[in-house]
Amino acid sequence: MEELFDKIVVVIPSLNPDDKLIKLLEDLKSGGFPHVLIVNDGSDASYDGYFRRAQEEFGCTVLRHHVNFGKGRALKTALNYFLNEFPGFEGLVTVDSDGQHKIADIRACCLAMREHPEALILGSRDFSQSNVPFKSRYGNIITRGVFRVLCGVKITDTQTGLRAMSSALAKRFLTTKGERFEYEMNMLIDCADEKIPLIEVPIETVYIEENASSHFHPVRDSVKIYAVFGKFLFSSVSSFLIDIVMFSMMMWVIRLGMPEWLNTTLPYVKISTAIFVSTAAARVLSSLWNYFLNRKVVFQSNANGAVTLVKYYALAAAMLLLSAGGVSLVTRLTHWNSTVIKVPIDMLLFLIGFPIQKHWVFRKSAKK
Repeated sequence: MEELFDKIVVVIPSLNPDDKLIKLLEDLKSGGFPHVLIVNDGSDASYDGYFRRAQEEFGCTVLRHHVNFGKGRALKTALNYFLNEFPGFEGLVTVDSDGQHKIADIRACCLAMREHPEALILGSRDFSQSNVPFKSRYGNIITRGVFRVLCGVKITDTQTGLRAMSSALAKRFLTTKGERFEYEMNMLIDCADEKIPLIEVPIETVYIEENASSHFHPVRDSVKIYAVFGKFLFSSVSSFLIDIVMFSMMMWVIRLGMPEWLNTTLPYVKISTAIFVSTAAARVLSSLWNYFLNRKVVFQSNANGAVTLVKYYALAAAMLLLSAGGVSLVTRLTHWNSTVIKVPIDMLLFLIGFPIQKHWVFRKSAKK
């Protein structure tokens, strides 16, 4: 009789494992998973015994990297092997080797994948529980917040290693960028870009010895994860600096050139006119710089250039009116310096503008 999960492969990337790997393999065997694929990602030779036991006692397939390439590369190695060696299988489920994922949760994710083969299934932890280490709790809060703002998708756990996917999705994720822990974040970004559904399955939140065996380094690897957003931030900040400098210079020049009678008889007219003219002049230069960086570097859009240009400047015009109008209104109400007022208003518009640019202006054409 065919086992329930005979057509699903369990993928385990592993670096310097311990007895928790053997316990996981025992549970998988008794849990109805006959196909287990382990990637030894450059472990020290002193750990070879664990991988021999995986092969000899549990019948696992073990692939080996002679040096540590990172979790992303290990997963890609497994995906490629799976697609070549397991034709006709339903899909696979990725599991961490440190004992954090329970068999009941692995099975639940596989069943969800079977029901929703078009979606990436995420085994999501509850980070509000008291046993969650500080670095994991707040690292996830920050990352999921950034992901929601910049990608427009709300998920509970951005860093889960328990993920189930169909064979079709495995082929898609084989080309996702990233070699180390950033690869898993890039998978989520690809899903957001290409409208691939993300389905979360609640799982038990397990941290053994304060997660001491994890190879995830919160500072080093968070930098790599947030680097996916860094290009947009650089583009926006550099454009903002160009804009604010040009705005200040134009305000100074216009005020010098305004007739004194206009300043004394219609002061608010003068201020509003100067703000609108200065905003427009500054935005022309900064927007050209911003458009080039966003299209070529940040979003790497393959959409028609003329279409993206029209959309970009339609958005820029709307943002210009909101910026100038907001600065003018607040200046009248508070009599504060207009440059000081412009900074927080444009920061707010920055947050609003990213998802609009990503999902409308520079939306990539569907892959054929």
